[in-house]
Amino acid sequence: MDKQFGDLDGDGKVDKKDLELLKNLVKNKALFEQLPEEDKKRLDMNNDGTLDYEDVIEMIKVIKSHVDAEGEIPPEQEQNCINSLRQRLRSTS
Repeated sequence: MDKQFGDLDGDGKVDKKDLELLKNLVKNKALFEQLPEEDKKRLDMNNDGTLDYEDVIEMIKVIKSHVDAEGEIPPEQEQNCINSLRQRLRSTS
């Protein structure tokens, strides 16, 4: 299965776990540098060529717009969230 934009852990969902992974990679640049180029591009949420807290903010904005009362993205909203992430990437390129 291909990893989807924003789905950093490859579980098929964009959720708080992905956000935590992104935060950890921003803090640990050495770990980020070990990733394949395809993964690096998928993590660069604002498509500026660097991984930083601006990418974390972009992911938070998209996830927050799709979460339910428990802070989770309902299954019926997952594709909308992924589409929003992709749209945000296209609008910044």
